[in-house]
Amino acid sequence: MSCNLSVAQLSILICFGLQHKTVEETAKELTLEISQVLGLFIRSIGKLTKHLRKIEEQTIESNLGFNQLNKDQELNPLKESLREEMNSMAKDTDTNLLSLKNNLANLDQYAIKGTEDDWQKKLKGQQQGIQINSNKNSTKRKFNSNNKNHNKNNKFNKKFKPRP
Repeated sequence: MSCNLSVAQLSILICFGLQHKTVEETAKELTLEISQVLGLFIRSIGKLTKHLRKIEEQTIESNLGFNQLNKDQELNPLKESLREEMNSMAKDTDTNLLSLKNNLANLDQYAIKGTEDDWQKKLKGQQQGIQINSNKNSTKRKFNSNNKNHNKNNKFNKKFKPRP
């Protein structure tokens, strides 16, 4: 595999890469305008990058074995059509759902026993005996504006003065 570059493109790459010449020096040497030299340089870089990408893709394909799979693989039709496969899967899921539904129907063992009146009586009896205990300290600290440490550490104290 080769990359086709013109003589002018090759000479521009040699001047820039190997001889470290500037664009102006290269244009004088090749008797071309600066814009033409830059245009040819851009086209040659584009061709080189395409060529390198192609080489990279081919090495990756060969490492992964795509070339041999495509040559050796035969295309065979499916054993059953897609619609038949979907119908058989739908039947399987229907039977699974029915078995789950039947298992859920046997929830009588978890039913709560007692009538509504029994529950109301129990709940009323418990509500009377409920007490709420709080362990929080009911006293709060009061703000003391005479505390000198507090006034020094307060960064807002300089901007905002307390109202009289």
